[in-house]
Amino acid sequence: MTYTHADSSIKGDEVTVTLYGKPQVWSAPTFSKNGAYDKKWKQKRDAYLLLSGLGLPLITLPCRAETVYYMQMPKAWSRKKRLEKDLTYHSAHIDLGNLDKLLYDTLQRALIIKDDCLIVEHETKKLWCIDPKTVVKLIPKTGEKK
Repeated sequence: MTYTHADSSIKGDEVTVTLYGKPQVWSAPTFSKNGAYDKKWKQKRDAYLLLSGLGLPLITLPCRAETVYYMQMPKAWSRKKRLEKDLTYHSAHIDLGNLDKLLYDTLQRALIIKDDCLIVEHETKKLWCIDPKTVVKLIPKTGEKK
């Protein structure tokens, strides 16, 4: 399952984007004598098309990204275990860096952020959830020195 739909909200300078569906992981393309092949091209394209249709303003300033990946629970888990684990930390096999990489590249390609290098600070969490989705809040960082 890939992302099924997306929505967004703007509150002041903050932009929040939600992608509904199982969070996708970035993977490097493979190479052969016929050239490069990206196994995730369909998921990347689908996420890009969903985000492109949101009509958000282009972010051109450095910003902070606050991202929460709500990860799908295994179908084999009992109802009781699902309720116990709902919104607890997910520490299984998926690397946060690869989740972030795909999301930031997609935000850039969909013209929500001018360049993913403008994300100068980020906080990321993975949580178990009954309804999988990805929520990212982009907050401009203007005039701050650290």
